[in-house]
Amino acid sequence: MNENSYGFEKRLNFINAILRKYKISTVLDIGCGTGENVSMPLSKLFPAIQFFAVDSDRNSIEYAKSINPNANLKFMIDSELNANEKFDLIIASEVLEHVVRPIEFLDLLREKLSTNGRMILTLPNGYGPFEIASLIENFFYFFGGYFLIRTTKLFFSKKIIKTMSQDTLANSPHINFFSYSDVKKILSLSGWSVISFSARTFLCGFGFDWILRGKLILKWNARVADKIPPCFNSAWMFELAPNLANSNPVVRYKKNFYGRLRAYLNRLRWKI
Repeated sequence: MNENSYGFEKRLNFINAILRKYKISTVLDIGCGTGENVSMPLSKLFPAIQFFAVDSDRNSIEYAKSINPNANLKFMIDSELNANEKFDLIIASEVLEHVVRPIEFLDLLREKLSTNGRMILTLPNGYGPFEIASLIENFFYFFGGYFLIRTTKLFFSKKIIKTMSQDTLANSPHINFFSYSDVKKILSLSGWSVISFSARTFLCGFGFDWILRGKLILKWNARVADKIPPCFNSAWMFELAPNLANSNPVVRYKKNFYGRLRAYLNRLRWKI
């Protein structure tokens, strides 16, 4: 997979390293979408590992089944997953920002791990360049000028649009906008410890995708993310292990005014 402004190659490399680090026989990809950018390339790289990819969106799962070439990868609706089954590794990639109750969700995932299991969590920085660009895009959409900008984007980005596969077919906008400290607190409350961390990408999203083209600038965009504080990046990646020392899954995540406004604008725009 070639790198893009969203750090897809860097994400695969991060997960790849963890799969090679531990003795893993089963993987659960929760919220897998179409599977094109995570489950499929990973199951091709690791044919001895059994991958289970689940999502709540039936259209995405049916599409994934129709294009899946790998015998060690099974797609299913989340309700079809065996409630008692345990996994050596859970991947929750770009999922937490869509979940109504993130602390409870992470607590439930911990129960799906086998002994000494690990989880990989990737998510956007709610205050990073990507989300700021998305907010600006929303303002253009609601207050005019969006059609012209969208037309310009399509004109200059045909190559990108043709080569980038879709993460999901669902209409599911972000409803959570976490700061780095928010993520650390939520992980602690839901019973997780951070084993390793990596920023994924510095700049991406509305506007940035027009100019971040070409291998050199895309590799720079991925590398520079590792040199700056996490709060300045667009997305993060965590390797996690269970830790019940400070867990309190009864506590619910409460959005601040910014988070509530962003969620409202996204729901309004996408008519959710």
